[in-house]
Amino acid sequence: MKQTPKSKDEQIGKLKEKLREAEANLEAIRSGAADAIVVNTKDGVKVFTIQGAEAAYKIMVETMNEGALTLDSDGVILYVNSRFSSMIGFDSSELVGKLIYNFIPQNQVKGFESFFGKSVKGRKIYQDFELVKRDSSILPVYFSSAPLDVVGRNDVCIVASDLSERYKAKRKLLELNNSLEKKVRERTDELEKRKNELEKSQQQLEKFAASLEDQVEHRTKQVRELTKALSLAEQKQRQRFSLILHEDLQQVLFSIKARFVLLKDSIKEGDSKEIEEDIEELERLSTKAISTTKRLAIEFSPPVLQKEGLDAALKWLAFHMERQYGLKVYVCIEEKFRIIREDERVLLVLLVQELLLNVVKHAKTKNANLIVSRDDKHINICVEDKGAGFDLKQEKNFARKKAHFGLFSIEERLRLSGGSLDITSSPGQGTRISMKLPFDSRFQQLGVE
Repeated sequence: MKQTPKSKDEQIGKLKEKLREAEANLEAIRSGAADAIVVNTKDGVKVFTIQGAEAAYKIMVETMNEGALTLDSDGVILYVNSRFSSMIGFDSSELVGKLIYNFIPQNQVKGFESFFGKSVKGRKIYQDFELVKRDSSILPVYFSSAPLDVVGRNDVCIVASDLSERYKAKRKLLELNNSLEKKVRERTDELEKRKNELEKSQQQLEKFAASLEDQVEHRTKQVRELTKALSLAEQKQRQRFSLILHEDLQQVLFSIKARFVLLKDSIKEGDSKEIEEDIEELERLSTKAISTTKRLAIEFSPPVLQKEGLDAALKWLAFHMERQYGLKVYVCIEEKFRIIREDERVLLVLLVQELLLNVVKHAKTKNANLIVSRDDKHINICVEDKGAGFDLKQEKNFARKKAHFGLFSIEERLRLSGGSLDITSSPGQGTRISMKLPFDSRFQQLGVE
């Protein structure tokens, strides 16, 4: 059944009603009672209005620091504030009527579709996205989306917060964190290295302490042995002087006493010839006794040791050894040695004397050489002969087994003074013994290293 066409009056009435509605909307727009957005669509120009908006609200939206935009359900931009426009570098007129998807990076379009669809369905939702700016650079933003309560439409309002400063701060924080982690790693490595070095130093210190303890124990043993050697040497010296007193001086004194008895008898008998012979014998024996006591005094403490330098003392010693024992000592001293300290000078002369006495006793020769030299740090004294010599290894074994302290005593005394003793010998090839002691050329005296 065909519909009856509307009468012209009805059509005119409806047109007048729409005209009054349009005039009312225009009046609302003019008075500021309503905002309106004009959008060019495929169906022509359309005017969208939001009834009841107040001027204060509009000012707030336009002046706030966040970007704001309104979209219809298709994602068409209906409105943007000036802040959003400046954020992506477009004028508002260039944005209104465009699809929001045009400003979303391709790799985020699907994510934004899901986000926007939930907002159209009435949900409030929040998410980070990126926007493509006019210069094609990327702007990180935080979208806060909520539906607009407009009758008959499903519009959406989105507030966009610029995250670029936050991202810069995040990158800076990340860089600082990476830098800090790097420094922590470097510091940890350094501490680990230091720890290893400390552990190594501790181990070395422990080894050194153990070595030092061994050295102290060894040196203590050496000192004990040297004490024994010195006691034995002293005892031998006393025995030697006791023998001289008993076999020589004492016999001479007995002879003098006996001669005095004979002299007394000769005087009583008045035999002048016997008296003369007794007096001559007494004179001879007295001279011998004086010579023996003088020799003992010189050997106990040679006067040259207290008055002269080392060179003069050694030359006197060579003279004494030839006169007393028949050993010809050829002395070679490179230069004068004025060793200031008397105890050091006496030590060297006594050590050389012991070495020369060993030549007298064991070398089976009448000649020896005494060579003295020095450098900036040491004084070197060498006693050598072309005599019988000996097997050094056997001599050391013999000295250990028999507690023989001759050369050992000299060596230990040198070590206590910071010196050393070197012996070279073989049977039939003679013997060379070198002593080395620290020498301070600044003071011309021995020192301790």
